[in-house]
Amino acid sequence: MNSKTQLATTQLVAPSTNPCETPGQSQAEGFASSRKMQNIVRVPKVCKQSGFEDFTPPTMRHLIFNAEPRIAANGDVIPGNGLKEAGVILRIGKRVYIDLERFAEWILNHRES
Repeated sequence: MNSKTQLATTQLVAPSTNPCETPGQSQAEGFASSRKMQNIVRVPKVCKQSGFEDFTPPTMRHLIFNAEPRIAANGDVIPGNGLKEAGVILRIGKRVYIDLERFAEWILNHRES
C-alpha cells in the first residue's frame, strides 16, 4: 500500500468515541455511567443476580404491584411498600427495570431490630 492510499484510508476512518460519553465528559466518567447501568436490570434477570435468588418473578411482580398506595374496597388507603419512593422501579414503556443497588438498600432497611 502506498502512502497516498494509506493517508486516504486514515482520513476516512472516524475517530472512535465512547457512546456513553457526552461532550465535555471524560472517558472515566463515561465508563462510570455505563457501570451504573449494569445495576439496572429487567425483572426476570433480578432472580438470576447473585444475592437476589430468593426473589422469584412472581415475588417481584407482587412487590412492584404493591409499590404504590392503593384504595381498598371499603375506601381505606393501603400504604405502598416503599419501592417507588426508594427509586427502585424504573418504567420505560411497558418494561419494568429494577435498580439493584437501591433494591439492596430497600431490603436492608426492612430489617427487624
